[in-house]
Parts: sequence; structure tokens; C-alpha cells
Amino acid sequence: MRVKRYLTPAGILLAAFLPASALHAANMTPVYAQIKFEIASGNAAQTATAVRQIASVLRQGTHYNCPTRLRYTWLPLLMAQKDYQAVAKLARLQIVLNPRQTSKLEKFQEFRVQALLAMGKKHAALRNAKSFFDVCSMHRTVQAVLLLAKCLHAQGPGGIRQEAEFQQQELSGERAPAAGHPAHTCAILAAITVNPKPYVAAAKAPGNGDFRALVGKGNLMLLAAQPARARELFNQAYDLAAKKDLPAISERIASSIRAEDGTIGRANQWVLAIRPPNHAARNTRPGH
Repeated sequence: MRVKRYLTPAGILLAAFLPASALHAANMTPVYAQIKFEIASGNAAQTATAVRQIASVLRQGTHYNCPTRLRYTWLPLLMAQKDYQAVAKLARLQIVLNPRQTSKLEKFQEFRVQALLAMGKKHAALRNAKSFFDVCSMHRTVQAVLLLAKCLHAQGPGGIRQEAEFQQQELSGERAPAAGHPAHTCAILAAITVNPKPYVAAAKAPGNGDFRALVGKGNLMLLAAQPARARELFNQAYDLAAKKDLPAISERIASSIRAEDGTIGRANQWVLAIRPPNHAARNTRPGH
């Protein structure tokens, strides 16, 4: 489905003086307004049309403020309308299309988990909550643990027992392992299986091996519960990183270590070992 673009005669004159990015925004403003109107209408047919149009715009990949509107306007509206299936599908679509920006990706994955829970798809919610734990930023670990606990609780009596064990394993895992001792791990988290297919397929999409592409592929591998592969990709990105990108890629490597263990102790230990991050650290960082 191609998205129609609307531009008034005055807009056409103005377009001659606008940069390309501003022109895209000008062209899409009425489309975005229509999408919002259709979702807010509460009419199922209109909402379905809006969802198809959002997906079309996302796939085009040229309208750079579309993901922002998806995050802050359209998905909250769809949640309020209880169209949880649309939330889950659009969130997944945006994740596989643009996995490079971790802060946005983790929020879309969180939307997906909440939508699955609201639909009563408790097992799918739990699997996606694990992916959220693995991929999220280090400073969002607490939120990821709480979301996982919520999903475990939703599984019923057995899940409630696992919830208590999970929280205890996470508390134990906050301590860094002593020298010569293995890392503290989370058996409950390790037992949760993830469907890797959509993320692995997205990671195979053609693209160059630049810094941002490597970060995106690494994030997809975290979502697919393949942290060792993710760490390889983040290490490659580290070697290509500009100075301004070193803190962000160092954080990604730490997240891959957290995903390997299912706990935060060894990841925190790694962060302390490389602070402040610099290129000299790449010859000494663990596992490089």
C-alpha cells in the first residue's frame, strides 16, 4: 500500500525552499492527522485502515518522525482502544525494521509485552519479556525484572512460585563473582525459550557493516536470545566506534553480558573494569 501525500498549492511553493527532511514532514502532516483521527474514532474499520497505513509508512522507511508518532501517539491510542493485536504487530514491525536505536527499540518491545498480556497470551508475553530483559539498556534492568515477574505471576500457581525464585536469583546475581568463580546465573530466565526466527531473519537483511548496522544486528541477536553472537557484533562495532559512540557501545556489550548470565553482577563488573571507556580498552576487555 502506497501512502498518498497531500500538498496544497501554497505548500508546493513553500516546498521549493524546504530541506528534504522538512519536505517529508510537510507532506506527511495530513496523513498523520488522518491516522490519529481514524484510531481515535473508535470505529473498527477506520482503525484497521489506520493500522495498515502505519505499517505502509514504516516499511517505506523515509518518514523519520513516523516511529516517534508510533511510540508517543498511535500505540498509546491503540492501547486505550484495546486493539492489543495491532499494538503487538506494529511494535514488532518497527523493531525488525529499525533495531539500531536501543532506547526506541526497548520501548516498542515493552509495548509488545504489555499488549500480549492484555490479550491473555501469557506464554508469548513471558517469552517477549525475556527478550526485553536481554535487549534493554542497563539502567532499565529493574523495569525488565519487574515486567518478567509480572509475566511469571500471570502463568498461574506454578508461575507464582517461579516468580519468587526468579526474584531471589536476580538478587543473588547482583553480586559480582569472586575471582576464579563462575558467574551467578538465573535458571528461571534460562528456561524461558524465545522464538528467534523473526529477529534472525531481520539480521540477515542486506546492509553494510558500519557501526550502526552492527549495533542493530547485535540488538536483534539479543532479542533472539543469542547473546554470544550479539556480543561478537558489538565488539566489532566497538572497533569502528567514534569517540562519542564509545559509551553507548560499551553499554551494549554490558547488556550482552547480562543476557548471557540472566543476572547483572558480571555485567556491572565489566562496566567498572572499562570505565572510563576508551579504545585502549578493546585489547583488554573480557572475551575480546
